[in-house]
Amino acid sequence: CEIVARLGGDEFAVALDASADPSVAATVSDRVLEAVDAPMQIQGTLVHVGCSIGIAISDRGAEAVPADTLLANADFAMYMAKSQGKHRYEVHSAAMHTEMLARLELRRDLNEALAADQFTLHYQPVLDLAGGSLLGFEALIRWNHPSRGLVPPDEFISIAEDTGAIVPIGAWVVERACATLEELHGDDPSLFMSVNVAPAQLADPSFVATVVDTADRHHIPPDRLVLEITEATAMTNTADGARTLEQLRDCGFHVALDDFGTGFSSLRYLADLPADVIKIDRSFVAG
Repeated sequence: CEIVARLGGDEFAVALDASADPSVAATVSDRVLEAVDAPMQIQGTLVHVGCSIGIAISDRGAEAVPADTLLANADFAMYMAKSQGKHRYEVHSAAMHTEMLARLELRRDLNEALAADQFTLHYQPVLDLAGGSLLGFEALIRWNHPSRGLVPPDEFISIAEDTGAIVPIGAWVVERACATLEELHGDDPSLFMSVNVAPAQLADPSFVATVVDTADRHHIPPDRLVLEITEATAMTNTADGARTLEQLRDCGFHVALDDFGTGFSSLRYLADLPADVIKIDRSFVAG
């Protein structure tokens, strides 16, 4: 290790001479991740801190990458490490650079997507397996990109969460889903509609009022609207987020816990989780 520096905020850089063996960067990254992962005691509270690492490697001589470009490449790789689940490292490559540029283009286009009415909802039916009757629907957002075609949520939701666009997009989903459910209730008022909720929405002070107002305008009984959060969101949620969920439940809305079993919760925690519905992750029931 030759140089360790703080770049600013919570970003640090480590410069290594890896000319003999480029894999030394990965070895050092593993050691950093292990060291950072060790719990710390702060004022009587056990705190765990994670980090994401991007690695960029330069040749010597005429093929050497300029220092500013090397840092930019490492920053690219770090961003990819964060997008892949955090607390890991990624090595910069030409393919990664292309993927990152594509994400940046999506990020730019996403700023205009809501105003341009490019989003649409697909409705997945929920059936009673015993009798085959229709119980309701889950609203699933898709992006009709003008040049890419139909973009699935796993390609743009994380970008929307990073930029904060998920809050107005989420409000649009609730609005459109409730409008659809109002039409469906003309034939069957027992049907419910389920919508996904992101952590940023739970942190939004106006979220409860938005849901209540939208359901009221479309004459949707609160118990016919289900708000879905993932198990990870429920288990790592802030006090404000938990309060938001309790307020929604007090108003009569139902909360569903999605992807249950994939995180670090167990059955004994169910009584403490703010959920009316448990959705077992598909990995436990597929096949």
